Amino acid sequence: MLSPLTDSQHAMWLLHTISGRGQLFNVAECIAFHGKVSVSFLQQALEHVWHSTDTLSNRYVHDELYQPHVQAHHNCPTISVEYLQTTPKDIVSFSQHWLSDKLSSSFDLSNDTLIQFYLLRAPEQDYLVIVAHHLILDGYGFGLFMQSFSQSYTAIAKQQALPQLNLGQHSTLIEYYSSDRFQSKKANAKNALNSWLDKAPEAFSFSQSKADINHINSRQSHSFESIAWNTICSAAKHVKTSPSEIIIAAIAASLVAEHAMYDVNIGFVMMNRQ
Repeated sequence: MLSPLTDSQHAMWLLHTISGRGQLFNVAECIAFHGKVSVSFLQQALEHVWHSTDTLSNRYVHDELYQPHVQAHHNCPTISVEYLQTTPKDIVSFSQHWLSDKLSSSFDLSNDTLIQFYLLRAPEQDYLVIVAHHLILDGYGFGLFMQSFSQSYTAIAKQQALPQLNLGQHSTLIEYYSSDRFQSKKANAKNALNSWLDKAPEAFSFSQSKADINHINSRQSHSFESIAWNTICSAAKHVKTSPSEIIIAAIAASLVAEHAMYDVNIGFVMMNRQ
């Protein structure tokens, strides 16, 4: 059964198709478990999540006029298992290196399952690596997927009933996007954005270097000292926001202080968008 795409899905499909650089839309996560897990239980949990929604199994096919459509394909992928001789000392660096080939390979939107699972088994700890095309996670996300996956795995491990997952179907999403309520919100958001852009000053970059958008990104991690983190959390609670919002505000304030520019826009480059 064929179904239309959402606006954002159509945009990503078009960029993937005409750019010839579909790997730009690859995303990945590495989940480190506390100890060892059951491959069988993981596969059962995945199949439960997989068959609870058609959004994960969708293929993106097109006709002779290059009009794209969504086509459900319900076969659940098998989790690939690889064994590591030693436990990685730095899992972030290790996973970036291990994923480099997979992230540089483009998915075939018409034929491929657009999400892949790899269980890396070290002597003392297991890691689940997930590689996906952003199309099937748009509006869905790793967070919701992993929450459902974790709940299902826990239930199986404890020999409990599998949870009822209300993840929804693609047709429900299309129906909502076509509704008057959503179209009204979309129009209001568009007008507000255009009004803001008309008033925004000319963009200035704090960086003096340039790189191709397909250049491999270096992911950096930093751990806060407990005193600093508690201060951030307290500030967030005081103004009723999240710690991440406080950190972003602090970055903006630092840029203001250093460059004396009081209109600071922070762009997060992601999937050809900011």
